[in-house]
Amino acid sequence: MSGIEEKPKRVGHWLSEKKAKKLNIAVLSERLKREGIELVPIDLRQPVETQGPFDLIIHKITDLMVAADGGDEQAANAVGRIETYIATHPGIPVIDPLGAVQTLLDRSVCYQMMDDMKFKFRDTEVCSPPHVTLMDSTDLSRKLKRAGVTFPCVCKPLVAHGTKLAHQVCGKVVQLWLSLYAISVYRWQSYSMKLPLKQ
Repeated sequence: MSGIEEKPKRVGHWLSEKKAKKLNIAVLSERLKREGIELVPIDLRQPVETQGPFDLIIHKITDLMVAADGGDEQAANAVGRIETYIATHPGIPVIDPLGAVQTLLDRSVCYQMMDDMKFKFRDTEVCSPPHVTLMDSTDLSRKLKRAGVTFPCVCKPLVAHGTKLAHQVCGKVVQLWLSLYAISVYRWQSYSMKLPLKQ
């Protein structure tokens, strides 16, 4: 042993208060400290540069990303601060990369990726149900038929996060949902689970 004490690894994190509580972040922080890892909360109201350096960044900023995309200026500034830090420190691993998170927030992009995979890996069992993205109810029946979407079908908002509705399904009323949101509609696939239908 050289007698030189190693500096603790610094892991910067941004989690909502709810997520931090769910993960019991205080207990986790104490456990990691014993392993030589310092868990450092990142304040996205301040420049991230002044809070570093970090050896790793973990985050759950999807709420902020959705709010920023919806025009929330404070959320856009917060997301901008972390994006700036990441861009100026490209060697720091980020869990999860913001570009990948942005992709996963858009159901239509995810479904297109699945379609591309089906084409690329034709000899494998890549499976996704027929789907269509609808921005309005014009020619609704024709669009559903052309995409191969039959009833029962599932409707979800295009944004895959940010509201309770993002995780709810509507099995019936396509036109009602279209009056509220741009939606993704896909044919119901049974995966040996039961779908609780609300009236």
